Amino acid sequence: TLKKILSYWENWRNADGLLEDLHTVWVDWGIHMYSYAPVDNQRCAGILTAINAYYLGALRMIAELAAETSDREYAGKCSGWAEQTAGAMRDLLFDQQRNLFRDGQNNSAEGNYSQQANAVAALYGVFPPAKCREILQRAFGPAEDRQDIIQASPHFALLTGEALFESGLDSLAWEWLRRHETMLSANADTIWEAWSPQVCHCQGPGAAIAYHLGRYHAGVYPARPGFATIGIHPHSCGQQRLKAVLNTHYGLIGIEWQRRGNACDYLLSLPPALQNRPLAVAPGVNLQLRQSN
Repeated sequence: TLKKILSYWENWRNADGLLEDLHTVWVDWGIHMYSYAPVDNQRCAGILTAINAYYLGALRMIAELAAETSDREYAGKCSGWAEQTAGAMRDLLFDQQRNLFRDGQNNSAEGNYSQQANAVAALYGVFPPAKCREILQRAFGPAEDRQDIIQASPHFALLTGEALFESGLDSLAWEWLRRHETMLSANADTIWEAWSPQVCHCQGPGAAIAYHLGRYHAGVYPARPGFATIGIHPHSCGQQRLKAVLNTHYGLIGIEWQRRGNACDYLLSLPPALQNRPLAVAPGVNLQLRQSN
């Protein structure tokens, strides 16, 4: 199935390794509703940065899954395609002077810079981690330094938060989460589509903030597919303690942590289905396991 998906995208992969002239009325909408915004059923001319960053992420993930299933030959092919795409994005879409990715090339998005496009490009590793961190600091830094940068919409909350947390920018990530306070305080069951309340109040990434709190703030995640290995890496975001219960299809996971200087005392309670599985524990985490029924 994954090979068929990639073979479809190859129809628009150009000689540089970028998707070009792609029909993206719906797929692109969440990224460029404030940037490029195709409004009719026509192909989008040129290259869109965010779509190619999505494509890069898909190549990297499919390579990882192929390696997990021992299809090393295909994993190698996907990794090679990913490196070509990343290189082309660096060469053709990155503005060295602004230290930001432009939103596109050979279309109206070429003159735009957005938090969305730069977040997804950083998340999927167009540059090495240190450079991606610089780009995110530029895109999400002080408001007076980014007045011409299109802000990310709540519709894009999932990947925006992931990009900030994965780059170690916990303060910016926490600030991003807190921006959604108004809609959550309004008894919204999900976050809104945009910052204004005159929009859809229920949409695809509407539970993104809950995911960020569990995955990053509480710090429990599947380090390998299906929780074959359980990852433990809490991001304190300036908080001193946390107590949470995560509801998973394996059962309830109980979490309590408290900061002690640069270290973290972490008490973890796992349901029977997850007990005795390997753990990948971040440096500085003092883990204690508690059995649960």
